[in-house]
Amino acid sequence: MMVSTTNDIIGFKTVRHLGIVRGITVRSRSVVGNFVGGLQSIFGGQIGAYIELAEAARQEAFDHMCAHAAQAGANAVLGMRYDENPRSATVQAISESIVIPIDERRFSFLVQQAPFFAIRVMRVMSARLKAMNERITSLPNN
Repeated sequence: MMVSTTNDIIGFKTVRHLGIVRGITVRSRSVVGNFVGGLQSIFGGQIGAYIELAEAARQEAFDHMCAHAAQAGANAVLGMRYDENPRSATVQAISESIVIPIDERRFSFLVQQAPFFAIRVMRVMSARLKAMNERITSLPNN
């Protein structure tokens, strides 16, 4: 899945817009983690417990957004933005999902980098072939 914060990807042409995709997560620290974070905030500086929490929330929201885009049939996400609340670990990754053509070289690269991409392509192709077969077999015989 290609993800970009820009509204286009150089060298690729958007074929179809599939709509807005999002990934939302809300995380919290344990009572002990909040206590330690509170003590650290008294002395100032970076609060490691909260940095790790915020980073985990961002990654989780991003993963949810990519999964939502894949469910919609997208192979790219454009204009990705994070919307974060600084007082909590609520993160939204919001963007627009699209379909772009992929040549053989790029397809091979995607399969090597993300094997799940090939599995997703196989599932989509299988579903399309099954639907086409059902249409053909439901046609009246001439």
